[in-house]
Amino acid sequence: MAVTETQRHELYESIKVHLGESEAHTFIQLMPPDWTQLATKADLDVLEARLESRLLRAFGTWLFTSQAVVIAAVGLIVGLFG
Repeated sequence: MAVTETQRHELYESIKVHLGESEAHTFIQLMPPDWTQLATKADLDVLEARLESRLLRAFGTWLFTSQAVVIAAVGLIVGLFG
């Protein structure tokens, strides 16, 4: 449901009464013109799953790379002193 300009103005007036004109202005400036653009819990759940997947992939890459460096360093040490 899209919020009309009338509803937006009524919200501004209500906030202005309770918090003051400056705060009401700041609040309205921070809110998107279309309130349906706000994130829902479902949106956050999807984002969490995507981030978890990326973190696991990054950790796997880091783990593989660090082990390869350790093996290369051991091989170099054995080659120099072995």
